[in-house]
Amino acid sequence: MIYYKDAIYNIKPKLVKRKGKYYDDNIYTFDIETTSVIRNPETGEVFIFDKTKDPKYYEKMEKYGYMYIWQFSINDMVVYGRYWHEFIELIDVLKKVYYGTKIIFVHNLGFEFSAMKNYFSDFKIFARTNHKPITARSEQYNIEFRCTLMLTNMKLESLPKNYNLPIEKQVGLLDYDKIRTSETELTEDELKYCEYDCLVVYELIKKKREQYINVVN
Repeated sequence: MIYYKDAIYNIKPKLVKRKGKYYDDNIYTFDIETTSVIRNPETGEVFIFDKTKDPKYYEKMEKYGYMYIWQFSINDMVVYGRYWHEFIELIDVLKKVYYGTKIIFVHNLGFEFSAMKNYFSDFKIFARTNHKPITARSEQYNIEFRCTLMLTNMKLESLPKNYNLPIEKQVGLLDYDKIRTSETELTEDELKYCEYDCLVVYELIKKKREQYINVVN
């Protein structure tokens, strides 16, 4: 993966016109990794949820969740950042420098949306039920997120086999029982795990684009 600032101006839009509007036919994908922690308000201790403990043990505990890395692919090039303001900077540049609405594919958009909704003031949502958005559009940044889980009804790790994709999700490279922050140094295996989550979705949409001509359809 590449730090986003090293690639932000190397994108070449591929414009298509549909119903009088221009869209970028590049394949964009987005994914985040998060840490969920429990805090004991009496001692200040922070720890990972332990399923083996009695649920009553956690009744008075404080629960927190936060993003510590995001990854964004432009076709098969994956870039990353560690803070939300960096992602906002990326999509702001995409709007100002590169013409056309960007369609951004996310597997399980509901999860990412719950984490990023406070950073966008103008989301227009099309959803199946509460907390399960199919699309989320921001006119401010001229982007539209689309949920590939709703498209496929499959877990990410099932996509390569069922769609005959030339790639596999990197299962097991990221230990979810470890507390990480945006300042935590990540290993090569951890970064590879993050990168391939985007690349699996890229390969899926690449195959769909061959079938439906462009990403807008």
